[in-house]
Amino acid sequence: MNRIQTGHYYRLLFLMLGIVQTFEVFSNQDSGQSARQLLMEMSEAVKNRNYHGTVVYLREKKAETMRVFHALTNGVEKERIVAVNSPMREVIRSDQEVTCYLPDARLIYVSRQGARRSFLVRLPEDLESDPSYYEFLVDGREYVIQKEAQVIELRSKDQFRYGRKIWMDLDTRLPLKFEMIDEKGELVEQMMFTDLEVVDHLPAEALTVSSTMNTSDWEVRDGESLPDVKQTWTFDGIPQGFRQVFYRRTIMPTDKQAVEHILFSDGFSSVSVYVDKQGNDNVASYQKQWGAINSYSRLLDGYQITVLGAVPAKTVQAIGDGIEYLDETEK
Repeated sequence: MNRIQTGHYYRLLFLMLGIVQTFEVFSNQDSGQSARQLLMEMSEAVKNRNYHGTVVYLREKKAETMRVFHALTNGVEKERIVAVNSPMREVIRSDQEVTCYLPDARLIYVSRQGARRSFLVRLPEDLESDPSYYEFLVDGREYVIQKEAQVIELRSKDQFRYGRKIWMDLDTRLPLKFEMIDEKGELVEQMMFTDLEVVDHLPAEALTVSSTMNTSDWEVRDGESLPDVKQTWTFDGIPQGFRQVFYRRTIMPTDKQAVEHILFSDGFSSVSVYVDKQGNDNVASYQKQWGAINSYSRLLDGYQITVLGAVPAKTVQAIGDGIEYLDETEK
């Protein structure tokens, strides 16, 4: 892959691993009050319980199996994800520090910008927000891996965000199954535990990189933020409900180039915008989809604008097409 393709690959990888997270969620139904309460209990369980299990992700009719280990030790949340499919990849989160082990690239990438969120289901912290763009429903009970689960449904009110269904274990309050539904009502992503065990304690080796993974000669790249500067981009035509969460200049681990990162959120869905100085116009614009993730890229006077998010294609395109210079003299 060339530099641009490689950069897009890793940006997509980090996004899908859940390093970028969101903060709020909205509801306007009476049953949504109960749904919010259930989600609050689930959020606490995901954060505070010690557990391990096997998870299967289904994207684009392809299944990926992962082993999950999670513990809360002395107030510090730790999580380890091991991809079973070859080549084996591992991601370890300790509080806000996330380390990705990528054997195919012989690379270790360390980020200290990750939010305190689980990789499993990206549950927001604030569940007491005003009504808005999702309808929350409590939708019966079903069994998943022989455990009785409460089904919680999030229905999108427009065509700019996906709906979701979550199966919550009534005993442990952990999510057993998760589905993302597109604007046509079709399944675009699914996560499900095939086995899950809640324990009092996890050994330290369960939360550290595999001893069989020899990383002594791997390259280590430490993601870093650049000093804050004034944002010189503005956006027009953003779909209703999405607002800017943060702006940050970072060094990409793939090529050590400075990239501007702007994150939008509607409270549950998030969209990342990357602005990368190209110096030429040789990179073609494109629009791609990987399961629930849509990507849209275009050129703007020597800058590559790339938009990524677990949202419909029309959402990333609207955001990408709406970017403009806030003050061209400062670029």
